[in-house]
Amino acid sequence: MKKIALGVSVIILISILSFFTILFFTPKPLFAAVKAIPVEANLTKPSNYREIEDNISVKKNITYSNEYLESTLDIYSPKKLKESAPVILFIHGGGFFKGEKEMAKYFGPTLSNEEYIFVSINYNLAPKATVFDQIRQVNEAVKFIVENAEQFSINENEISLAGSSAGGFLALQLLSAYHDDSYAKKIEIQPVKNTLFKSLLLYSAVFDLSEFQNFDGNILSNYVVSKMGWGLTGEKNWKQDKHLGQLLNLNNYISEKFPPIFITDGNTNTFTKQAKNYVARLEEFKVPTQTLFFDSKVEVGHGYQLNMETHASEKAVAQSLEFLKLDQ
Repeated sequence: MKKIALGVSVIILISILSFFTILFFTPKPLFAAVKAIPVEANLTKPSNYREIEDNISVKKNITYSNEYLESTLDIYSPKKLKESAPVILFIHGGGFFKGEKEMAKYFGPTLSNEEYIFVSINYNLAPKATVFDQIRQVNEAVKFIVENAEQFSINENEISLAGSSAGGFLALQLLSAYHDDSYAKKIEIQPVKNTLFKSLLLYSAVFDLSEFQNFDGNILSNYVVSKMGWGLTGEKNWKQDKHLGQLLNLNNYISEKFPPIFITDGNTNTFTKQAKNYVARLEEFKVPTQTLFFDSKVEVGHGYQLNMETHASEKAVAQSLEFLKLDQ
């Protein structure tokens, strides 16, 4: 028995050493290990979802680009649609390394609300793609929507971007590139011709990834963040790269020409501080902004709007629709 136990211990030790040796050359095994970590709220239906579902038609798994492997989208449209309608392009969250377009399977139809077309997209995930690869892929989805607007009864002049968590960062990053030629050039974005976004809706978004360059936790968390950042940016020494940090801090690229922006977040284990700081910066540029935050009386978590049986989610949907109508 002692020999067996010793043998097992040796195998475990060799496996651990092999794992960390591989991580010296690539962060990919770590991403596989952390995929079980939850990064968004539970997906639940609103109480009136049966009624909502009856009024919505769904087209699923439409390919929007042949350049990227994970490049399908779902379109939720009002059945009573008689003419072209405004569209909301939604980018899912998941820490840039997990998640899927189906995360909006209840949120999308609910926000469609018989007035809007809601498009939810997939995109390649880290570490197979960096955040810069991802934003270029999102731009391909915009191009697809513009080029196929007539086929799907979309008003290409009324495109709103929306995103949750990491998807919020990508949505805001794309908007920033469309309003800053220098930034667009640096991250290799070619804006779709004659296209400007009508509004932006951000749910539990991250606004400044450069903050993680200064992350200082315990030995294990520092190690994990270091490897995760490598996978997200494609740079092994990303924490020391000041130029990269500037590209990942979206506070650097605010424009007074931004369209109206809706920003909301919870109050627990999320990016509320970053959101409020960004709102303050928008106000300096006099960008029309509507916000929804929560006091400490009720715990509201990251990506809360997707847990649609909650009062907080109901409030987010109501205020999102109010925001969209004000922008019409």
